[in-house]
Order: sequence, then C-alpha cells, then structure tokens
Amino acid sequence: MASMEKNIVIFGAGVAGLTAAHALIKRGIKVSIHEKNDNIGGLVRTPRVNGYPTEHTPRVFLPPYINFYKIIKEIPLMNNKNKSVYDNLNKHGLKDVIYSKDEKIQSLFRRMISLPKSDLLYISYILCKGIFSGDSRIKCYDKVNFDKYLRKDKSKKLFNIINLIAGETLDNFSLYKMIKLVEYEINYKLGFYGKNVPTTFQGPYTETWFSHWEAYLKKKGVKFFKNSSLESLNLKNNRIESAIIKKSNNLFKITGDKFILALDISSLRKVLINSKINILDPLVLQLNALYSKTYSEQLTVQLYFKEEIKLDFVGYFALDSDWKFIIGPQNMLWSKNIFKGNGVKSIWSICIPDIYLYSNRLKKKAKYCKPNELFDEILYQLNSCLRKVLKKNNLKKFTPIHKTIWKSWKFENNKFITDEPYFFNTTNTLHLRPHPTTPIKNLFLSGSFTNTSYYNYYVEGAVESGLNVASLILNKNLVYKHNRISFLRLIYKVDDLLYKFKLPNIVDSISIILIFYIIHKYYKKKFN
Repeated sequence: MASMEKNIVIFGAGVAGLTAAHALIKRGIKVSIHEKNDNIGGLVRTPRVNGYPTEHTPRVFLPPYINFYKIIKEIPLMNNKNKSVYDNLNKHGLKDVIYSKDEKIQSLFRRMISLPKSDLLYISYILCKGIFSGDSRIKCYDKVNFDKYLRKDKSKKLFNIINLIAGETLDNFSLYKMIKLVEYEINYKLGFYGKNVPTTFQGPYTETWFSHWEAYLKKKGVKFFKNSSLESLNLKNNRIESAIIKKSNNLFKITGDKFILALDISSLRKVLINSKINILDPLVLQLNALYSKTYSEQLTVQLYFKEEIKLDFVGYFALDSDWKFIIGPQNMLWSKNIFKGNGVKSIWSICIPDIYLYSNRLKKKAKYCKPNELFDEILYQLNSCLRKVLKKNNLKKFTPIHKTIWKSWKFENNKFITDEPYFFNTTNTLHLRPHPTTPIKNLFLSGSFTNTSYYNYYVEGAVESGLNVASLILNKNLVYKHNRISFLRLIYKVDDLLYKFKLPNIVDSISIILIFYIIHKYYKKKFN
C-alpha cells in the first residue's frame, strides 16, 4: 500500500465536511478532504448527466439558517470577487407554494387557526406547555408522537403538509419537533432572523454554490481527493494512527494529526464496524439504533420539457395524488441563462417522499415499480392533479423529452435500492444523536445527525456540525447557537427547578395556583 501524510483529514465533502474545512483553512490549519464521489456537495450536489442537471430532492433554505448564510457570504464567486455565493440566492424568496386543490401554503400560525375548535384549544394548550418548558423538561416531548394530540381528520390533513415538506409522516413526528417549529416561527416573527426569507439558488447547486466553494478552498490550500472512499481506521495508543482508503480499487494508508468523519449515518456505521475498535463499540450501537429509526427512502426524478410551462407556483405538494409527491419546477427558480439541456425549456424535480406509498392504478408500491412503470405513473398522477396547468398552457398532457432518476438509485431484484438513503429525525431519537467528540481524542464526527442546536437534519444542521468540530479543534467558538425564545429565559429556569423537584410544568402549575385562588376567593366571598 502507498502512503500519504496530512494534518487534518476530513472524510466526506458534503456540506458538513466542507464547512469544517472552510473554518479550519481560514485559520491556517492544513486540511485535506477525501470524497467517495467524483463531485462535492453530498446529497445537495446537482451533477449533470449527459448535460441535464439532476438533484437528490427539491430544497428550500429557511430563515433560521444563520450559520449557512454566514458561510456562503464568505465564499467569493469565481468570476466576480466582489460578489459571494450569497448573491446567487433568489433574493425575493419563494412565494406561491401550492398544495392540493389550489390552496396556498400558509404560515404555521394561520394553519393552526383553521383547525377544528376542539383541536385548536387542545393543541394550543399542549404547545404552550412545550414552549414554556425548561430545557430539561422539553426533551421529554421527543418521546411523544405529535399525532397523539390530533383528534380530527381535518387537523391531521393540515399538519401532514408540514411533514410532507420534509418527507415525513405524522406517525413518527415528535411533539418536541413540533414545539421547535413553533419556536422557529415565533423567532422569525420577532425578527431574530433578520431579513432572511425562504429561498433557493438561481441555478443548480453545484454550479451556483459548490464549484465556487471548491475553487475558494483550493486557493486557500485545501487538497481534494475525489473518488476516494474511507474503508477503516487504525488505532494505536488511543489515537487514530492512520486510515485506509480505496481509490481506483487500490488501498492506501493515510496519516494525520486529527480525523473528521463527515459521513452519512450509513457510511459511518460501516467504517466503524470495519475498523473493529472496541472503544467505539458503544458508538456503533448508538448509530445502529439511530439508523434504524431515522432511515427513509425518498426517490426523485427529473422531467425535462421542450415547452416553457407557465405556472402560478414555485412548489406543489400533491396531497391528493397516490404518491403525494413534491414538485419543484426549477425553471421558475433558475435564472434564464442557466443551460437546462438540449432543447429543454422547463425542468421539474418530482420527489416521492416515501417509496412505500401505494399506487391504486398499478396496485403496487413505488419501490417495486419498474423504471418505465414509475415514470408512466408519475405522469398519470401529474396529468390528473394539474389539469388547470395543462389547460393554461394549451397542453393535452405532460410529455417530457427526457427523464432521469437520481443516479444512486438502481432497479435490482424487482425493486429500487440506493446507497444514498435519506435520514430525518423522528420520535424518540434526540438521545441517540452523537456528540462530535468521540472516546478517541483525535477523532471527530460531523453531520446534521450529530448533536446540534438546530434540531432538524437539514443544511443548517450540517453547517453547524462542521463549525462545531472546527470550534473544538481550534478551541474557539465559531457557531451561532439556535437559542430558544430569548425573553422566556427566566421562565425556562423556573420550570427547570419545577422539573428538578418533579413538579408539574409551569403552565400547569400556574393553572393549578389560579384555580385554587379562584376557589379560595369564591368561598371567602360566599361565607363572609
């Protein structure tokens, strides 16, 4: 085996690994990155296949993404040093996102107001308990499904919209997660996220974000090794002495001072199992449990049309379709000078949030449809739920001139399989999220699934995790921590005391005190 030596070695050039490299190289630390694919960006990358842009799933960058916005403002554009990647965002944000029956997606609070009165009162009470809970008590709500508190079918349908955006279902959506969403919304309304709005980039992410990031990091001195996958780690004297990588079917040993594993949960488990390091066995068990509870399969296809299809929306959640797919019409978001492919004027990304959803027409789940059946069914459901769009554009049906499936999906043994699954945080998984440090002093973990202040497994969590690792290595805080509602800090402390002495939540405690006070006043008045 050949031998190479580096200082800080990062495995994985997704958002987390790139962020760690960005923060470290900026402060003069020598960094190298090994990436198993031939392009960087992880699941956010958008490689072109035969000239056609593809993506893993349609994405939105949300107002709370403070760390994300800070990082992309530091990445200069290759062709204009006076501008940054931040300038490639759609500044007007995303408007007119539609879900079934032409109803516009509303804010969380407006959606709650339209709930049945009994559910509205009960859910408001439950959420108030959560919002006013201290930091110790609130974590208990991660063990409870939110749908436990939805008593009406209408309520479940309304809240399913939130879940489908993330590819989730109500049966694994925790109350804690719902409370965090409400807290983010309150902080947004109070202006804590500045002028940030839900948005996306003006073109494929590889071209508008990652190509500029790679050029910037290379110029700073970061060395990239693509098509280089981590196989295992070697331990000596309670330190990682070296790592074994595979490149072009050859094995290499690489050494370094510190190692950062910025891998997805699935790849990380395999590496640690292959390494056979006893001190990491508890971490492997923890990751096994996290993997089994957060694993999901989202399948995304791209449809390319020769027509410039005019739409009244920039996103559509087809709740009335069998596969409840998410439509991301990229031609509505990208700048007009982005090349979409030969003869292509419109590109739609169609995400099936759960490939185990059933087609009533084919009598089978998406996972078991052959590729031609999958595309035929998607077009059938599109033609059924977007009749107004067809009429507006004088089309009889949607007829793409080209179709692609995300490159990691393969149809084998009569089913779709992938080596790039999607993970999202589900009920009772908060305690399973690993810390970025490990029992081995020079080994660190990074990824949106690690313990971050941003709860969801989204881009912001990945950026924060990269900054967390860099902060530990540099012994300097580089992270914006997502705090709870600032003016409730005193209440949180009071509730933490109540929780410590096993007393009811502060909302219940105040309610009990008020009830006793009213009863006391009533009887005092009655008998005087």
